[in-house]
This record gives sequence, structure tokens and C-alpha cells, in this order.
Amino acid sequence: MRWLILIFALIACTSPDPAAAQNKIALVIGNDLNGSLLGNPARDSKIVGEALQTIGFKLVGGQPLVGLNKQAMDERAEEFTKLAKNADIALFYFSGHGMQLNNTNYLVPVGFESGKSPIVHALNVTVLMEELARSQARVKIILLDACRTPFTRGATVSHQCKTSREMEL
Repeated sequence: MRWLILIFALIACTSPDPAAAQNKIALVIGNDLNGSLLGNPARDSKIVGEALQTIGFKLVGGQPLVGLNKQAMDERAEEFTKLAKNADIALFYFSGHGMQLNNTNYLVPVGFESGKSPIVHALNVTVLMEELARSQARVKIILLDACRTPFTRGATVSHQCKTSREMEL
């Protein structure tokens, strides 16, 4: 978490003209699943959201968003990409579970059920990146604080994910 605060401080302080970056927009989401191996995505997203607001970011929804289902994630992501079109800095932060299917990464919403396809029932990171790339935002940042595991039929998301420490071993 400390490294994120450092990143935000660098964003705020390294702009050649800090006054020029007046339109800073961020979408901050923290999703956790019951019984997961993750720490606390809700807590992390609140810390990140507060740090971003301190350095002048406007948050989609007015606050860090916690526990979003698929429909809410889609709606907020669409709102974010529209607002990013005219932003100086557009930042997307997600803390929670991720998964991979056919080399495509997905962010898992609350209520995702094992056995369902992430193509239909999760947020496609590639589509989000493409939408953000098309925006006129001068600086585009996507931070994913999520496990990412290959999708296997019948396995539960929470049992597939490993903590960062376990992945290092």
C-alpha cells in the first residue's frame, strides 16, 4: 500500500505544470468475495480513494466504490471512460479478484458464480484499456491490485487465487 501512496505523490508532484492538470478523474473499486484469500479490497480502495481525492481527483460516484455487481461495474466503467475523454489524468484502480480466460483478463464482480463465463459475467480489462486508450486524457493509468488466475471449469474463484507471497514462493 505504501508504494501506491508514493505513486500518487509522484503523479501530483512531477507534472511540469501542476495547475494545468485540473481535470483528474478516477474510478476506484474494491470487490471481495466471501472466504477469499485476499486481505481487504474494501479497505484498500478507501485508502486509495482518499489519497486520490487529497491530490485533486474527482472520483466516479463521489467515493471509492465497494462491493459492485456486474451491472454496477459496467455502468461505472462506462461513466469513467466518458469522463476520461476530456481529463488531464484518468486513473482506474481495482482491488479484488481477477481471472484469465484465453489470454484475456477479467475483473470479478461481487456475485460472480463459479461455473459462469467471465466473458459475460465479469469486466473485460482489455475493453477497458481500449476505451481508455481512445480517450483524450493526457495521462492514462490503470492499477490492478488483484490476483489473476487461469479460469478452470468448476473451480471457485476464491480458491484459485493465491496471495502475492504465495506466488513468490
